[in-house]
Amino acid sequence: MHTPNHDDHQLRYSYRLQPTIIWWNLTRLGEALGELMGSTSHVDEETHISGEYSEEIKSEIIKEAERILEEAGEEFKSVFMEEYKQLMQKVFLQESLM
Repeated sequence: MHTPNHDDHQLRYSYRLQPTIIWWNLTRLGEALGELMGSTSHVDEETHISGEYSEEIKSEIIKEAERILEEAGEEFKSVFMEEYKQLMQKVFLQESLM
């Protein structure tokens, strides 16, 4: 199995595991940005800046962040897998022609 990173002894970045590691990285990014994404109309309010939310606003922020992340995740999976399948078909087609 080929890995493009010679220091990656666990093969996390091998070509075979690219979909998994990309998803892992995007999940970590979503976790880091979740509060900001979920804040929507509250992002410029003093309570957001200070981090002192009411339970109602906190619940609203979490719900909106989860919705955004879920939709983005589903779209990514769909687009990525379609592109990945097309690429792999080309690779296998080229290999079979050799």
